[in-house]
Amino acid sequence: MKVQFVKWCMTAKDRTPVAVNPSRVDCIEHFSDAFNHGGTDEAFPAATKIIMQGKQEYIVQGAVADVVRALNQGEK
Repeated sequence: MKVQFVKWCMTAKDRTPVAVNPSRVDCIEHFSDAFNHGGTDEAFPAATKIIMQGKQEYIVQGAVADVVRALNQGEK
């Protein structure tokens, strides 16, 4: 079963769905805390890097704890 995430990007229009197979995840790493873009008041979500077996990488929206929780639920 694949878990859906949203790809983290600097512009909202480039944030697209990403499907991750939890059984192929090698590790995850913190990428960015949530922040507001200076002068625009646009909020950017936290981001986590998911590194897959074979070293393919995804940077997705969500803090590490949220991404881990979603991946663990997807393994059921």
